[in-house]
Amino acid sequence: IAPCFAALPLFEARGIGQLTNVIFESVSVLTTTGATTIDDVDSEYRSVLAWRAVLQWAGGLGTIVMGAAIVSALGFLALPVYKPTVQSIERLSVLERLGPFFRYLLPPYAGLALAGFVVLWMSGLPRFEAFCLALSAVSTGGFSISNEPLLTLAGTVSLVAIMALMVAGAINFAVQDQALRLRFRPAANETEIGYLFAILVAVSLLVFWLTTRQAGDGSLFEGSFHTVSLLSTTGFVLGGLDSLSGIPPVIVLTLCFIGGSALSAAGGLKLVRLIILYRQSLSELNRLAHPHSILRIPYGGRHTELASMTAIWIYFFALLALVGAFAIMIGAWGYDFQTSLAAATLMLSNAGPVFPHLAADGVTVASMPDPAKWILCLAMILGRVEILILLPVFDASYWRS
Repeated sequence: IAPCFAALPLFEARGIGQLTNVIFESVSVLTTTGATTIDDVDSEYRSVLAWRAVLQWAGGLGTIVMGAAIVSALGFLALPVYKPTVQSIERLSVLERLGPFFRYLLPPYAGLALAGFVVLWMSGLPRFEAFCLALSAVSTGGFSISNEPLLTLAGTVSLVAIMALMVAGAINFAVQDQALRLRFRPAANETEIGYLFAILVAVSLLVFWLTTRQAGDGSLFEGSFHTVSLLSTTGFVLGGLDSLSGIPPVIVLTLCFIGGSALSAAGGLKLVRLIILYRQSLSELNRLAHPHSILRIPYGGRHTELASMTAIWIYFFALLALVGAFAIMIGAWGYDFQTSLAAATLMLSNAGPVFPHLAADGVTVASMPDPAKWILCLAMILGRVEILILLPVFDASYWRS
């Protein structure tokens, strides 16, 4: 329902037009996907661009708050992550917990956006550009404010600030709030943060090596920027459509599929699930050598329970099934395998700006037929909803009870 209200001002936009495009743009904004039907951003009203920036910032906050409410209600079964403690919410429903978590998570999220705006403005960007880019980066939305590439719009200091905002947007905001309160133990005990930076460093070096070997003039900064942008599911690129040509599409899609930390603005599978799946795989390999051993999977100072492990596997396979289903539906409209797979993966991972860089024959969202856009709208929404909450709807016993 929210996208329908958010779409009302977009009817006056110059480059959107019909109802389908308006709804698609609104869904993309609120889910911080960043896919757009506006081909010429430079000719668009600044009020429309500002409205998109504010909405994607609000959408990122809503995602974090809803995720915290669900995690606190379901406990370790939902996501085995550090959970903020809020008094007097144990008996509240998920919706009733939104208010306390909103007051709890708003300060670090808003403070980060404000700090990003100030730094970008002081680094030489005009106020409007600094405002929109700060909200886009911290929410991992990825909406651009110009047809010109970022490398032309922003200087080195601004690009470093944008990269820092994307990293912060991909980190657990509950942990960030504790760090602002000078409580650093949760950050030190949060395994996701270490894995996040390890992946960023390793993939940045890999991308630098690949681009250097292919073109002979690879840039470590450009590789690092794109790695951060992809893993945080922001989708910012420094140059034109060939900016990601030096990175194999499988690496691009894998980074977007993994996504950032739990309780962050980033989309994707979430690192915590990948870490536990990886550790269980190692445990099963050890079990082959020691069949009678009792192997436990530690995470966050505790052992992962069987119920939580089962839930993670269900989520993983449900997400893979959705990627396959949406790829088939997009392919039914005549698009090739890479375009269909890219559309499904990127929309479910909420990394829409990357799609034109992977689609074949210059395919864009604006050029796709209306039914395909409605399919992508559904994919974007499912990518922002905790799938475990929706699975019981498809169980007959749920309705009988």
